[in-house]
Parts: sequence; structure tokens; C-alpha cells
Amino acid sequence: MSFDLGFAVAFISAGLVSFCVASVCEKPLSNLMRRIIRNETSSAFTRYVRFVTYLVGISHGVNVNPLSSELAAHILERISIDRVSNYPEWWMWMSSIQTVILQPLIAIAYMYLALFVLGLIAYIIVRVREQQLLE
Repeated sequence: MSFDLGFAVAFISAGLVSFCVASVCEKPLSNLMRRIIRNETSSAFTRYVRFVTYLVGISHGVNVNPLSSELAAHILERISIDRVSNYPEWWMWMSSIQTVILQPLIAIAYMYLALFVLGLIAYIIVRVREQQLLE
């Protein structure tokens, strides 16, 4: 697998995964931001989080580490030639695509978890202040 082709496939795949996650989470994210930030800046925060979703997803999906392909080639050499002789290229592609799909999902999930925890804390603070104002 050439580096250019592998990079292009990884970039496009990570971009698609990031797009899918950002599309699925767009409405809940905008609702959360509108509840916490009650003015027009909530849409700016929503756009920023969407941008960061793409940034985190693509950066974790595209692995530009040259050692990773060398390690995979070394592992393939160690496996018996009889088992691998028909599909070493196929195995490399499947392993790369699995990594390109899982790494952005994991990174985006951690990012959204941190955002949700911070959003929950901010929501509780807003609710407590509202209750204090009503009293």
C-alpha cells in the first residue's frame, strides 16, 4: 500500500466518520448549548464544537506515523507465508480502515463526554442561580 493512497483513504474515511458523528450530534448539541448559553453566542459555540469534532476526528484517524506500516509489515513477515500468501494486502487494508474508523470514534466520544460533563455542571450552576433569583 503506497503512502499517498493510504493517506488519502485514511483522510477521507476519518472525515466521513467525523461528518456522520457531527451530523448525528448536531441537534442535541445545539439544544444543550441553547439551554446553557441563553443568547446568540450559543450558535457560535455549537459551530466551534462541530469544527473541533472534525479536527479531533480527522487528526486521530489519520496516522502519519511511518512506524505503524513498518510494524504491520513486520508482523506479516512473522506469520506463516502459507496463511498470508493470498491476502496480505487485503489484511493490511482492513486493519488500516478499522483503525481509521475506530480511532476517530473513540477520540470524539471522549471529547463529547468531557463536553457533556462540563455542560452538565454548567447547567446545574445555571439552574441553581435561577432558583436563587426566584427566591
